[in-house]
Amino acid sequence: MKYIIATFFLFFFSLSFAQIGFVKLNLGFGLPTFTSQVETFYSTRTDNLNAKVKQEAFSLGEGNYFGASISYLFSENFGFEMGFRYHIGRKQYFNQELLNMSVISNLERSVYGNRILLQPSFVIAIDKSKFMPYLKLGPSIGFINQRFHDKLTILDNETEQTWKYSGPTSLGFHSGIGLNYFAFPKIGFFLEINMLAMNYKPTSCDMEIGFLNGLRNDEGLNYFEKHIVFVEWNEDEFNQPQQSPDQPVYMNRPVFSYHSIEFSTGLLFKL
Repeated sequence: MKYIIATFFLFFFSLSFAQIGFVKLNLGFGLPTFTSQVETFYSTRTDNLNAKVKQEAFSLGEGNYFGASISYLFSENFGFEMGFRYHIGRKQYFNQELLNMSVISNLERSVYGNRILLQPSFVIAIDKSKFMPYLKLGPSIGFINQRFHDKLTILDNETEQTWKYSGPTSLGFHSGIGLNYFAFPKIGFFLEINMLAMNYKPTSCDMEIGFLNGLRNDEGLNYFEKHIVFVEWNEDEFNQPQQSPDQPVYMNRPVFSYHSIEFSTGLLFKL
């Protein structure tokens, strides 16, 4: 909360020195940059005595971005921008197969996250009449809504579960380059490339809904079966005896990458 208050204070303070103002509406697509591995997300194929394991690195920063921003130049070359973005993350898929004479099972797992981003930026611009190239950089504050989905098939039985992560607000960093083009005195277009660095460290994960063979069954499960608490280090996380049905499962705290490079375009309005 203190980061948000400081951000808005800086923005409104800069308005007192503003000379030129802009409003932008944008859309774009993000590609992953720095990826990471998370121990519970991997693909396997086991056939009798042969086993193949693929630990895949991924970033949840991939996906579509929509947003708006308002910016002011308080001199010919320097300004401040307040940006808002909504990120619809692309799902990452994993598959675990077990095939032998007596058991055939398949686990399909996916993880995905959506974000609301608050992005204040310091802007350096060069005004060339109709064209205005610029650089910008600043912090990113992310409010992340992340889930994973499991579909487990064992012979003729099918179990589906959706889990939701909980955790603190994420703080990252962004930088970008762009070009404003004023096709008309008050209306224009822009192109922009942004780099976004951000990680998400959830503190817990709770089952939202569960089904067994198409019938909802999560209401009959106990607390141990529906709640995970993440800790910094748990040496025996995969071999925990069920001490009490009222206690959660404890697992090592994961770190999910949301690093991306975003290409965006949109409309520009001069205030």
